[in-house]
Amino acid sequence: MHSGANDEIKFSAHNVFFSRTPGLGFPFLFLAIYLIQMETTGVAIGKWIYQICLYQIVLSIVIGMVIGYVARKILKYAEKK
Repeated sequence: MHSGANDEIKFSAHNVFFSRTPGLGFPFLFLAIYLIQMETTGVAIGKWIYQICLYQIVLSIVIGMVIGYVARKILKYAEKK
C-alpha cells in the first residue's frame, strides 16, 4: 500500500474534523486529555461523557434554543409594529 495514500486520508480527516468545523474537534481533544490524565480508561471516558457530552453539549443546545426562541418573539413583535 502506498504511504502517500494514507497521508491523504489522514489529512482529509483532519480537515473535516478540525479545520472546517473546529467545534467538532474540541470534545475529542478533551477525551484525549482525560485519557492521559486519568488513572483508568473507564474513569476518563465517564468523566468525558458527563462533563463534555452531557454538560457542555446539552447545555449549549438548551441555551441556543432559548436564545432562538427569544429572538423569534422579538422579531415577531418588531414586525407587528
